[in-house]
Amino acid sequence: MRIFTYAAKLPLARLDRDVDRLERFADGSSLLSPQMRLICENPPFSPASAALVDAIVGIWGNTLFERETGRLLVALLSANGPIGAADIIVQRVETGQSPSPRVIETAAAVRAVYDAYPEVFLADARALLTRFGSRPVPDGGG
Repeated sequence: MRIFTYAAKLPLARLDRDVDRLERFADGSSLLSPQMRLICENPPFSPASAALVDAIVGIWGNTLFERETGRLLVALLSANGPIGAADIIVQRVETGQSPSPRVIETAAAVRAVYDAYPEVFLADARALLTRFGSRPVPDGGG
């Protein structure tokens, strides 16, 4: 899953919560593109991201590559990184936009990972709220 995510010709910033010290791949010190540097070095995902990918692969298995819904999930992971994709999955299920039983099961698995790594749950939204003086609940509940 990392190779699919790293190969996407999208800004590296989408992976800033998924790969430690991501900026080293975009420092301009190589003739290779940032994506190619990521592919060649193949750094591990952060523990939270790796746990999310493991949970998703555990539910979907080969279906990720065999069915349209699975391929859409791979595209979502590649375009947003595991944490960004997980945020989207949870939001869609909680707003009733994804009634598929497998997507609902995926959202439950994502929530379990968020329980183990509460600091990553909607981290961008939490940071924005903090900037404006709000104090989000620290338990990962949003």
